[in-house]
Amino acid sequence: MIEDRIRAAAARVAGLLDGAGTAAGQRMPDSEWTVADAAAHLVGGARLYTDFFNGIPSPLASVEEAADSNARMLSEYTQRDPAALARELKSSLEDLLAAYRSGAPERMLHWHAGMTVSADDTAALVLGELVVHGWDMARGIGKPWPIDPADAAKILTAALAVAPNYVDPDAAGNLTGVVEVRLRGQTRVALHWRDGKLSIGEAGGKADCIVSADPVAMLLQSYGRGSKWKPILTGKVISYGRKPLLALKMQSALRSP
Repeated sequence: MIEDRIRAAAARVAGLLDGAGTAAGQRMPDSEWTVADAAAHLVGGARLYTDFFNGIPSPLASVEEAADSNARMLSEYTQRDPAALARELKSSLEDLLAAYRSGAPERMLHWHAGMTVSADDTAALVLGELVVHGWDMARGIGKPWPIDPADAAKILTAALAVAPNYVDPDAAGNLTGVVEVRLRGQTRVALHWRDGKLSIGEAGGKADCIVSADPVAMLLQSYGRGSKWKPILTGKVISYGRKPLLALKMQSALRSP
């Protein structure tokens, strides 16, 4: 169940914070945030997503506003003590899960930029925040952070549901074709591009390009973590079919969440 996965991820993040010590105040690799900043972001995000589950629309008219919104939240929410952040994160996520349980998992919620997203996919996006920022924090502290491939696939499937909002129109141009993403051992999703516009559908039809990917490698790549090319060079993400280069064009056309 998604609730169990969120609780497990939250417990892992809390464990990182409880053992962080002075590392909580240090910047994470490839980031302007400290470990404590990332934890504060997670607390703020849990509260925002709780509003979504309670039927309150996102205040963001576009995903481009997210960076300014995050900066504003971090300036207003000043708690940076790691033990206190661990407690507040777990408490905020229990409130979030109670709100998630208040209706059917398939009910549609108002998400950023006027999009509607199912409660189940919204919960998976919360799991994504915990897993990906947990990975960031673990790097900052110097701890391992294994990711369950099933979790990665669940997060990616939800992220693809909102991917049309992350298309860079300049980079997408008139991109046209069907890319089928096969997450090894997990699931398949079809991305339909037409004149630079993206829609998401079920796999099974004729695809111009097939992407076969290790779920964890593609999760980190999609969220802009680590090397863009290493998963490709090591065979963890490969593309083939009539138009294999569509995969690279698609990657360039999508901003990281």
